[in-house]
Amino acid sequence: MGAGQHCHPVYLSFLCLLWFNPRMTLDHAVLTLLWTVYLFVGSYLKDERLAFYMGEEYRLYESRVPGYPFLKRGPLGLRPIALATGSPSQPTARAA
Repeated sequence: MGAGQHCHPVYLSFLCLLWFNPRMTLDHAVLTLLWTVYLFVGSYLKDERLAFYMGEEYRLYESRVPGYPFLKRGPLGLRPIALATGSPSQPTARAA
């Protein structure tokens, strides 16, 4: 994963398909809001799963590249690196 890429380009393109529609009916608005929440929660869970399996390497990547380009901070933006070893945001290595 290079520094110029974003973590969730497929999710972002799907959000654009949902939100950039010339007509927004009430049922479309409700569905768009539900899908938006679903994608953000799913993105967060995917990041946590990747951090669990890839460890510190993925946490370093998250500190350089936001999950979505318009989010600067938070769980889907740039994430600070946890400095304390064994902190909840940094999984410990499993025994082989």
